[in-house]
Amino acid sequence: MNIKQALKQKNKLVKKTSDLYNRLNENNSVEEGAVRHYDVEETLTELLNNVDDLVELKTKIHMANMEVYKKIFEMSELKNLLKHLRGLDCAEGTVRKMHRYSDDTPMVKTTIIDVVRRNNLIELLEVKIERLQDELDVHNATKTI
Repeated sequence: MNIKQALKQKNKLVKKTSDLYNRLNENNSVEEGAVRHYDVEETLTELLNNVDDLVELKTKIHMANMEVYKKIFEMSELKNLLKHLRGLDCAEGTVRKMHRYSDDTPMVKTTIIDVVRRNNLIELLEVKIERLQDELDVHNATKTI
């Protein structure tokens, strides 16, 4: 199994773990005389086995990704930076506050990083993130665990 397949399997196990816990919670304590639709002990056993499988798979994925963690962390931080840059205030010149509880007095604003520079930085980061993602996609498709 390659990492891409393992990640899909991990997501299925995570969902199954959540579903089993919900089943356990719904059937463990019920009103006396009510029907329990699932056996609680069997559900608990299945849940514990599922957690063991999930830990095992996550460990294998982790071990297989050791060589690309720098790329994974770099991509994560670049995406975070990109999010913040997209929200960077680059307003210049005379602007009016458009808040409900503020006066409408105009102010003059200046910037160090203008809209053009911000957009160029965003474009550069998007290209770098895409390149890293392509490299990780190749790794995930070719590295077996």
